[in-house]
Amino acid sequence: MNWDQIYRDMAFAPYKGDMAEHMKLRDALTTLFCFMQGQAKDYDVHDALGYLEQRFGNGVLIGCNMIRKALRIEDETARDQVCYEGISLIETYLRRNHSARVE
Repeated sequence: MNWDQIYRDMAFAPYKGDMAEHMKLRDALTTLFCFMQGQAKDYDVHDALGYLEQRFGNGVLIGCNMIRKALRIEDETARDQVCYEGISLIETYLRRNHSARVE
Protein backbone atom coordinates (compact mmCIF):
# COMPACT_ATOMS: atom_id res chain seq x y z
CA MET A 1 0.00 0.00 0.00
CA ASN A 2 2.69 2.45 -0.97
CA TRP A 3 0.86 4.62 -3.47
CA ASP A 4 3.01 7.66 -2.64
CA GLN A 5 5.95 5.93 -4.32
CA ILE A 6 3.88 5.07 -7.38
CA TYR A 7 2.72 8.63 -7.97
CA ARG A 8 5.98 10.29 -6.92
CA ASP A 9 7.35 10.58 -10.46
CA MET A 10 4.22 12.07 -12.02
CA ALA A 11 5.63 15.56 -12.51
CA PHE A 12 2.78 16.95 -14.62
CA ALA A 13 -0.19 15.58 -12.68
CA PRO A 14 -1.66 18.41 -10.59
CA TYR A 15 -3.76 16.05 -8.45
CA LYS A 16 -1.22 13.33 -7.74
CA GLY A 17 -1.63 13.74 -3.96
CA ASP A 18 -5.38 13.30 -4.20
CA MET A 19 -4.98 10.33 -6.51
CA ALA A 20 -2.55 8.70 -4.10
CA GLU A 21 -4.95 9.19 -1.16
CA HIS A 22 -7.84 7.74 -3.16
CA MET A 23 -5.79 4.74 -4.20
CA LYS A 24 -4.70 4.10 -0.61
CA LEU A 25 -8.32 4.15 0.52
CA ARG A 26 -9.40 1.87 -2.30
CA ASP A 27 -6.54 -0.51 -1.56
CA ALA A 28 -7.41 -0.62 2.15
CA LEU A 29 -11.07 -1.40 1.47
CA THR A 30 -10.16 -3.98 -1.16
CA THR A 31 -7.82 -5.67 1.32
CA LEU A 32 -10.66 -6.02 3.83
CA PHE A 33 -12.91 -7.50 1.16
CA CYS A 34 -10.17 -9.92 0.07
CA PHE A 35 -9.70 -11.02 3.68
CA MET A 36 -13.33 -12.10 3.79
CA GLN A 37 -12.67 -14.23 0.72
CA GLY A 38 -9.50 -15.70 2.23
CA GLN A 39 -7.13 -13.92 -0.15
CA ALA A 40 -5.41 -11.49 2.23
CA LYS A 41 -2.99 -12.08 5.09
CA ASP A 42 -3.43 -10.83 8.64
CA TYR A 43 -0.61 -8.28 8.35
CA ASP A 44 -2.24 -6.80 5.25
CA VAL A 45 -5.47 -6.39 7.19
CA HIS A 46 -3.61 -4.72 10.08
CA ASP A 47 -2.02 -2.27 7.62
CA ALA A 48 -5.38 -1.49 6.03
CA LEU A 49 -7.08 -0.97 9.40
CA GLY A 50 -4.22 1.24 10.57
CA TYR A 51 -4.56 3.42 7.49
CA LEU A 52 -8.35 3.74 7.91
CA GLU A 53 -7.97 4.69 11.58
CA GLN A 54 -5.25 7.20 10.74
CA ARG A 55 -7.27 8.86 8.00
CA PHE A 56 -10.78 8.82 9.51
CA GLY A 57 -10.14 8.62 13.25
CA ASN A 58 -12.86 7.62 15.69
CA GLY A 59 -15.54 7.30 13.04
CA VAL A 60 -14.27 3.92 11.87
CA LEU A 61 -12.80 2.75 15.17
CA ILE A 62 -15.67 0.42 16.13
CA GLY A 63 -15.67 -1.29 12.73
CA CYS A 64 -11.88 -1.66 12.78
CA ASN A 65 -11.95 -3.18 16.25
CA MET A 66 -14.60 -5.66 15.15
CA ILE A 67 -12.42 -6.76 12.24
CA ARG A 68 -9.39 -7.05 14.55
CA LYS A 69 -11.43 -9.34 16.82
CA ALA A 70 -12.42 -11.37 13.77
CA LEU A 71 -8.75 -12.07 13.03
CA ARG A 72 -8.65 -14.23 16.17
CA ILE A 73 -11.83 -16.22 15.43
CA GLU A 74 -11.17 -19.69 14.06
CA ASP A 75 -14.70 -20.53 12.93
CA GLU A 76 -15.00 -19.34 9.34
CA THR A 77 -18.72 -18.54 9.35
CA ALA A 78 -18.49 -16.58 12.61
CA ARG A 79 -15.41 -14.72 11.32
CA ASP A 80 -17.19 -13.80 8.09
CA GLN A 81 -20.22 -12.55 10.01
CA VAL A 82 -18.11 -10.31 12.29
CA CYS A 83 -16.06 -9.04 9.33
CA TYR A 84 -19.22 -8.26 7.38
CA GLU A 85 -20.63 -6.25 10.29
CA GLY A 86 -17.34 -4.36 10.71
CA ILE A 87 -17.05 -3.56 7.02
CA SER A 88 -20.70 -2.47 7.00
CA LEU A 89 -20.00 -0.01 9.82
CA ILE A 90 -16.99 1.41 7.98
CA GLU A 91 -18.94 1.70 4.73
CA THR A 92 -21.85 3.40 6.50
CA TYR A 93 -19.49 5.96 8.03
CA LEU A 94 -17.87 6.68 4.68
CA ARG A 95 -21.20 7.06 2.90
CA ARG A 96 -22.75 9.29 5.57
CA ASN A 97 -19.85 11.68 5.78
CA HIS A 98 -19.24 11.81 2.05
CA SER A 99 -15.62 11.08 2.76
CA ALA A 100 -15.28 8.72 -0.13
CA ARG A 101 -17.32 7.08 -2.81
CA VAL A 102 -17.44 3.38 -1.95
CA GLU A 103 -18.12 1.10 -4.88
